[in-house]
Amino acid sequence: MVKQDLKNSENRNYIAVYGTLRRGFHNHKLLEFFQADYLGKSKTVEKYPMVIKHGIPFVGQMKRNEMGSQIAVEIYRVSDECLDQLDKLEGEPDWYHREEVSLEGFERVNQLGISIQMYFAHEIDRMTDDDLKGVLEESGDFHSWLWDK
Repeated sequence: MVKQDLKNSENRNYIAVYGTLRRGFHNHKLLEFFQADYLGKSKTVEKYPMVIKHGIPFVGQMKRNEMGSQIAVEIYRVSDECLDQLDKLEGEPDWYHREEVSLEGFERVNQLGISIQMYFAHEIDRMTDDDLKGVLEESGDFHSWLWDK
């Protein structure tokens, strides 16, 4: 549950990360450099398809005939400057795009009118259901996939 004052901070953007931006992974240093506020862990309310290619997770936004799972995320409050650097890292809007997501346990955030966004990969949305079969990560958790191998 969020215990910090959500509206009174210079960090006014909320981002849910599921891959190499999570703690313990190499891109997390960007969040540390910009002193992002860690707000906790959660899962998306909706199910999304996750594919891991070359050790990097990609999540698509398109709903697929019961394909996909809730995505395990860490939530951060970040500055405009940090968000700009995250967009550059993720190749937004060419490779990824940011969209609002609903997260379990963060209903208070939604009630305050605050948007939490997550990056979605265009590549996954272009895949057919047949393409996804056999490559879909059913746990929805990159950390579990990596450590359970």
